[in-house]
Amino acid sequence: MKEHKNSKVLSEGVLWMVSAVEDFGVAHVKLKELIDFCKETGLQSTAAATRNSTIKLLGAIHKFVGPAELFAALRGRLYDSKLATKNLVAATLTVVGNVASAIGAPAEMLSKVPYITAAISDTKLGAEGRKDLFEWLTRQLSGLSDFSDAAHLLKPASSALTDKSSDVGKAAETCVSEILRVSGHETVEKILRDIHGPTLALVERLKPHGSFHLWCFCL
Repeated sequence: MKEHKNSKVLSEGVLWMVSAVEDFGVAHVKLKELIDFCKETGLQSTAAATRNSTIKLLGAIHKFVGPAELFAALRGRLYDSKLATKNLVAATLTVVGNVASAIGAPAEMLSKVPYITAAISDTKLGAEGRKDLFEWLTRQLSGLSDFSDAAHLLKPASSALTDKSSDVGKAAETCVSEILRVSGHETVEKILRDIHGPTLALVERLKPHGSFHLWCFCL
């Protein structure tokens, strides 16, 4: 089917696969080939209908294989030291976000994609690419009220507070504020032990209501 040039036929074929996966699971499916098809054909399509149906298919696959496998399959598109570009990262983040929405668990999605922390520090993305990444993370976190795993993003995100690009710094500041808001107190305490100097001072300023103030002065 991946050789078919008619986008309508392709999108309808993918929707048929969604129904098949939901009805029969993936026990008799060559999972790697199916995910490769999603990455290389469905998500690369210029037709929105095909991309959207592929996202639904990935959401259906998730029910049977879990995000350790599913999001790992998307890893290469998000973080590849040879191919990383602003457009590639932005497109992949959109896909990851949409798949997470299809799954209905943004917190689960974020906790299962640790490679995002590597992308945060990757200068190959350029200033605009990193700014977009921080803005995307901020949007994901803004919909959560409590998500302790976000604390693991604190150190790499805070390192960008002093970035030479003011746009990256501002985007990182907003993101760090969201990380602090949703993270648990104890987890943040442990992370802060590894942050020093001007960066620590900036993080201190962003803490909501000075909730960690006493701990820091007791070190």
